[in-house]
Amino acid sequence: MQRLTENIVSYFDYLEQELQLCVSVHFSNDRLRTIPKELFAQLLPYNVHKSPYCCMVKKDLWDLCIASQQEILGLPPCSGMLCRTCHAGVRECLFQIMVGEQVAGYVAVSGYL
Repeated sequence: MQRLTENIVSYFDYLEQELQLCVSVHFSNDRLRTIPKELFAQLLPYNVHKSPYCCMVKKDLWDLCIASQQEILGLPPCSGMLCRTCHAGVRECLFQIMVGEQVAGYVAVSGYL
């Protein structure tokens, strides 16, 4: 599991550094509690949107962002990528993280870094 997490983080770094994309990863509260701390520590830098635009918008609309995250976590499972525009007007591609038949989280990728 440690090696898999390292590979995922390396890919996230590649997307951000080489392709100038913004990557964030989010988990449901129930699933978050089950992730080993040493693994979550590696993913923690990606548990927030880092784009300056998102940070500015969230300063005043934090509750809308949290509601949007909960909405995404509540979507039914899909086999591919979901694309949508968030409440702040940012176009993002979402990739669900599945554990069994349940959506445990998602990875969001957008063009704003």
